[in-house]
Amino acid sequence: MRRLLLPICLAVLVAGCGNGELNLADYAGQAEQLLTAMNRRIDTLEAQFQTEGFTLDNTREFWETKVVARREFIAGMESIEPPEEAAEMHAAAIGIVSRLMTADEAVAQLVRSMETDQDLNGLLQSPEFLATEVVDEEAVALCQAAQAEFDSTADRAVFGDTPWIPSELREVVSVAFGCTNEERGVTP
Repeated sequence: MRRLLLPICLAVLVAGCGNGELNLADYAGQAEQLLTAMNRRIDTLEAQFQTEGFTLDNTREFWETKVVARREFIAGMESIEPPEEAAEMHAAAIGIVSRLMTADEAVAQLVRSMETDQDLNGLLQSPEFLATEVVDEEAVALCQAAQAEFDSTADRAVFGDTPWIPSELREVVSVAFGCTNEERGVTP
């Protein structure tokens, strides 16, 4: 029993030494995957919506699915424990996508209240739709700021072989968030 107890105790101690926190590159990679999945789903949905036309049923499905895509992104981000240096950005990303989801839900609610295809005529001028555009612009700005922040880590590459520099100051993060339609190769 003693022989078994010592390895178990050592394993617990070694496991306790690490804090289980993701490094910045791993965190950024997971955030990039979640953002890419959400954007891909919405981009595909928008292309399908453009092809199928602006019927009441298509418009309802479009906004409902957009809300689901936002909700899945938020759930995915909430399941990630960001490294300390990304905690503020992480919270801001969840916050802005939550605001997008709320704005999208308002449009979805408006479309649910419509009864005919003719009711859609005023949708693009509705306060609900205009609110989504404002929040979307803020989200793009936040995304671009996050991209710039991660891109700035490339300057750390010069410290890569310097042993006395802490590893978190040598870490280079390479992500491509695709913040705009143009960056994702999507034509509006």
